Amino acid sequence: MDICLYKKDWVNNAAMQQIWDDMRRTVMLGLDDAHAILETRLGKEVTPDTINNYMEVVNHALPGGATIQEHMVETKPALVSDS
Repeated sequence: MDICLYKKDWVNNAAMQQIWDDMRRTVMLGLDDAHAILETRLGKEVTPDTINNYMEVVNHALPGGATIQEHMVETKPALVSDS
């Protein structure tokens, strides 16, 4: 089964535009959480390069995945074992 999204559907769908705006605001305001995950759980230092890589991944993943597929998210269990 193929899924096709037409630009006119996106432009005329206020709910999809609102969720995209909400997700962008959440990402920009939630970078402290991303820094904490990188530093504490993965032992990675937060640098401009790691932030840039994170933002590139988010930029490609959010509109294509979460918005269209209704926020389906998979988390690697090892990353959240302390939760």
